[in-house]
Amino acid sequence: MILASTDLISGNGGRREELYWSFDKEGPIPLVANDKIGEILKKLLPKGLIIMNGGGFDIRKLIYSMAVWREGAPRCCPTGSSIEMKFVLKDHLLVVVSQSYKEKN
Repeated sequence: MILASTDLISGNGGRREELYWSFDKEGPIPLVANDKIGEILKKLLPKGLIIMNGGGFDIRKLIYSMAVWREGAPRCCPTGSSIEMKFVLKDHLLVVVSQSYKEKN
């Protein structure tokens, strides 16, 4: 079982804070999805590329998928490349099973 919470962050164009917990017999266990995703993004994204919009994590499918932008590019125009991470829930924790940066063809 996973509990999810989503709260609108004021003044930022509709971004939301999303938090998730798993449970064992002792109680709630934070899944820290955003921390795990952030660590992987730092390693996986080529220099000069960024993730511009929030969101991207689908808790039902345990997949993070987002378009990629060049630093300084307008919001309208991602590069066409993307990033994807797949997770599983193991012992009440999120574990990365695959991660990929897909260059635009």
